[in-house]
Amino acid sequence: MSFLQQIEKAEGFLQKLKALIDINDKHLHDNLLVSQLEAIDAVNFSWLSRETTAEEWVSRLVANALTRLCRSQPPVEVVEKLIDMFPTALDSTTKPNDWIPLQHAANSLRSHAKYIHLFVTVSCSGYLRNCGPNTSASTNILQYLLNVHCHPGTSESATIDESLANTIGYFCKQGFITKEDIENYDLLARSCHKHCMRRFECLARWHKEALKNSRVEDEPLLHHLLSKRNFDSVEVFLRASFQLFPNECGLLFYGDYSDQDHVQIYNNVLEYSSASFYKTLEKVIRPISFPLLHQLCKHGGQLLGVLEDHLPFLCGLLDEDGRSYHQALFAHCPEQVTSRIHFLLRPRIDRISLVELETKDPVTGLLPFMTVVANGSVECIYKVLLKHPAALLNCIKSSGGQKGGLMTLKRKHDNTD
Repeated sequence: MSFLQQIEKAEGFLQKLKALIDINDKHLHDNLLVSQLEAIDAVNFSWLSRETTAEEWVSRLVANALTRLCRSQPPVEVVEKLIDMFPTALDSTTKPNDWIPLQHAANSLRSHAKYIHLFVTVSCSGYLRNCGPNTSASTNILQYLLNVHCHPGTSESATIDESLANTIGYFCKQGFITKEDIENYDLLARSCHKHCMRRFECLARWHKEALKNSRVEDEPLLHHLLSKRNFDSVEVFLRASFQLFPNECGLLFYGDYSDQDHVQIYNNVLEYSSASFYKTLEKVIRPISFPLLHQLCKHGGQLLGVLEDHLPFLCGLLDEDGRSYHQALFAHCPEQVTSRIHFLLRPRIDRISLVELETKDPVTGLLPFMTVVANGSVECIYKVLLKHPAALLNCIKSSGGQKGGLMTLKRKHDNTD
C-alpha cells in the first residue's frame, strides 16, 4: 500500500475521531479503537486509560502515525496533511515518558531533516522553551538538532545540515534560542564539527561575540581545538571567523584573558602538525582570497615570515585597496626600519615584481624604492634598479614630479646613513 493510500485510509478514521471530539464524546470503545488503529498500522495503545479524552486519543494516535511515517520517508506533503488536521499531535507522546515526534525525527540516524523544520514551525517551538536547553539529554531538542548527521562530506549530510541550520535560525529569530543560551549552554562548542558546519555558522552569525567568548575546559574554543589537533573542527571555526571577523584575521591570533595569544599554541602545534595546520589554513583562506599577510602587516603578527614561507600564494592576494602584499607592506611601514621589516625584506627585495614596484598610487608611489634604500644593501638596490630600470622614473612621475621625487628619495637615503 502506498503512502498516499495509507494516508487516505487513515484520513477516514481521523475524520471519525474528529467528529467524536466535536460532539465531546469522552470515551472510546476499546474494540473500535483496536480495529481502527489497524487501519494505519499503529501499535499498542493499551496503556491509555478509559478516562482519556477523545482529543488526547487522537493526538497520541497521530503522534504515533507521524513517528512511523517519518521512519519510512514519505513525501513531505503526506506528513503536512496530518499536521494540518491535528497540530496538537506534535506535542504528544505515543507512550509514557516517550519523545515527541520532533525528537524521534531528530534522533534518528536516517534523513529526517526535511520533516524537522515542518514540525518546528507548527507548534514545537513552545515545547523547546518548556524543556529548555538545560534539561537532560533525553528531552533536549537542541542537543538533537546539533547532533543529527550522516557521514560528513556526503550530499545527504549537507542537506540535513542545511535544513537543521534553517530550523535553528528560525528558533533564534523567534527568540526560542537567545544569545545567552548560545554562551551559557556552549552551543558553539557543541556544534563545531564537520557534520554541522552550517548549524555552527548560523549560531555564530546570530551571536558573533560568542566566537570570542566560547570556552572548553577553561580554554578559548580555538585554543582547545588546536591543542587537541582537531583540524576538521579548526576548519569549521576558521571558515566562520574569517567571514565574520575579516579585520581581526579571523580571530586567528585572538588571545584569552590571560593575554596569551594563539601564536604560542601554534608554535607547539606546528612542531608536530605543521602540514595539517597549513593545509587547513589554505583550505579556508584561498577560496575567499583573504589577504592574511596584509592584515598581519598592519597588526604586527608574529607569524608573518613563517606563513609567507609555507603559504606562498598569500603574497599574490590583494587587500581592500588593491595592493599586493609588498605594496601593502611598503605603504604601512614607510618610516619603520625595524628588525622585523629588515628581516622580511632583505632576502626578498631583489625578487619584487615590476607590478609591485610600479604602483600608480600617488601617496605610495615611491615607498617601494624608499624601503629598498632604507632596508637593502647597495648590491640589492643595484639589482632592483637593474631589473626594472624604468620603474623608478615612472613612480617619480606619478608621485608629483621628477625633482620632488628625487629629493624625497635622496633625503630618505641620507637618513639611513
